[in-house]
Amino acid sequence: ALSRSSVPVVAVGGSYADPANYPAGVPYVATDNFKLMELARQHLIDVGLQRFAMFSVPATGQNRWARERENAFRSLMQGDHLEAEIFRGCETSAHSWDEAVQGQIDWLRSLPKPVGIIAVTDARARQLIQACIRADIEVPEQVAIIGIDNDPLMRRLTRIPLSSVVHGAQEMGRAAAQLIEQMLHGVRPPDTPIVVPP
Repeated sequence: ALSRSSVPVVAVGGSYADPANYPAGVPYVATDNFKLMELARQHLIDVGLQRFAMFSVPATGQNRWARERENAFRSLMQGDHLEAEIFRGCETSAHSWDEAVQGQIDWLRSLPKPVGIIAVTDARARQLIQACIRADIEVPEQVAIIGIDNDPLMRRLTRIPLSSVVHGAQEMGRAAAQLIEQMLHGVRPPDTPIVVPP
């Protein structure tokens, strides 16, 4: 609907491997989902880990960004000839919390240790840390967890310090503002998305 607007519009969101997933005719500023996963994985490698897994979210139409991060994780694992272990778990709510945590615990117990887990967001990382605490799984000795977002609230609510990859959110905002300013002055926006690294 906004692409037909007479005022300048710039979309801001996640990056996609398939160019067809970007909105047609709308300039786009994106966080680099592949680079987010690459930096998270590299951190786990740097601390000496050789086994990796990913904790994602259940697939919905609203979280295609999570599928992009899963695909990036798969690609990185395939590049090293390793199996991509991805667990989505279930949606969490007050009435399903115990079931969700038990599913996480069962998955955590099934993984060979030590293992580094990339959580698709800091909120998911926090959930996994809580599951580890409840299951008496040592963090980071047996399970090292890294999140994505560098969310200060999540970091404060987590009893065990959380490592996290920082989005280039401020740079994305600057790039989007520059595009709008240029468009207001009659400059044609780029046809390809501007992808901002973390």
